[in-house]
Amino acid sequence: MRITNNLRGIHNAWHFCFYFKFSVYGTMLQVWVEALFTP
Repeated sequence: MRITNNLRGIHNAWHFCFYFKFSVYGTMLQVWVEALFTP
């Protein structure tokens, strides 16, 4: 039971890190595209 909880915690932390990086890179990309395409 404890091993399963540890694996689930690692899984959740990995997903949180992935979504955090994805949102940060998405925001940076959106800002870069807007700066590039606005005259």
